[in-house]
Amino acid sequence: MRDTRCYFSKAKQVEDLEESLDLVIEFLCEAHPKSAIFLLDAQISRSGELAGFIRYKMEEHGISGEARISKTTDFELKLYKGRPKNDLVVATSDGIVIDSVSQVIDIPACLMEKMGIEPIRLY
Repeated sequence: MRDTRCYFSKAKQVEDLEESLDLVIEFLCEAHPKSAIFLLDAQISRSGELAGFIRYKMEEHGISGEARISKTTDFELKLYKGRPKNDLVVATSDGIVIDSVSQVIDIPACLMEKMGIEPIRLY
């Protein structure tokens, strides 16, 4: 969501980011996960700041979990392969990660469908 909203620019984009994050947080609140972990690429500018903002929003809405940066985000997500008995679901739209895990959800696509926007599917 950050990438599609141009987080790296000016104040308007930051407002858009907050709106996008609020939609994701609302989605999580409705899904009632035991916990949620947000992994952000350390190589992307301002990821640490964004992780802090996500932690604030999670706490504000009573969502258990964490938000942190990682130098190996895709690798960490792929570690959840074959663990459905642990109720682990990876939320991503990254095709390489999707192909590597047992349970996956594409939250932006779910939000688009909820808003009546038909996502373009390439598979």
